[in-house]
Amino acid sequence: RLQSLEELLKGQEERLQSLEELLKGQEERLQSLEELLKGQEKRLQSLEELLKGQEERLQSLEELLKGHAKQLKDFNRYIENATQRFERQERDSSFLKGELFERRVHRMSRSLALEMGLAGARTVAAEELYEMVDRQDTSDIAPGCLKSFKTADLILEGVDQRDGPCYIAAEVSYTVDERDTVRAISAAQLLTRFTGLPARAAVVGVRRDDCIQGQVEAGEVFYWAIDEDDALPR
Repeated sequence: RLQSLEELLKGQEERLQSLEELLKGQEERLQSLEELLKGQEKRLQSLEELLKGQEERLQSLEELLKGHAKQLKDFNRYIENATQRFERQERDSSFLKGELFERRVHRMSRSLALEMGLAGARTVAAEELYEMVDRQDTSDIAPGCLKSFKTADLILEGVDQRDGPCYIAAEVSYTVDERDTVRAISAAQLLTRFTGLPARAAVVGVRRDDCIQGQVEAGEVFYWAIDEDDALPR
């Protein structure tokens, strides 16, 4: 019985030793896991710090972009205002240029009349045009046509050697287009209606659109070209 007990105890001792060795191995594995977890914890902390830094940089970029957006908006507003001012100045300059050119043509009006075969030409004043309209029945004439007639750029009265007394209705534009020819032809027709005398349409300019070429060639309107050097008073 003692021998059996000794053998039993020896077996238990061996099992205990196996358990101790197993526990030691598990302890080593647990220590390895703890070290791994600590390393991961450090890496996570580093990542968190990196993310915080990136978040701060992103916030700075957002603020910078907001500032740029405001600057761009202000710049666009400035460009828009500058463009509007430039367009106004351009319109004013174009208007002034047109006014000076029209005055220049008025001073050269006798030359225009001679080019069209009229002698002793005189400029018909706006008041005379108003009187012509007032003396006539104009109920069948569009108000726009009458207004265009009364504000015609230049009306000349002269004498043609063949036709006798004759009028010239001229429109003056730096660049002559179809609108000018239509106004000149309409004014000439109304002059003939109001006075019973022949009237010719003319347009005066430095340049002309190609669209009026047919009217010029057909003799519907006379085109008098002015050299650019002579267009404005010196």
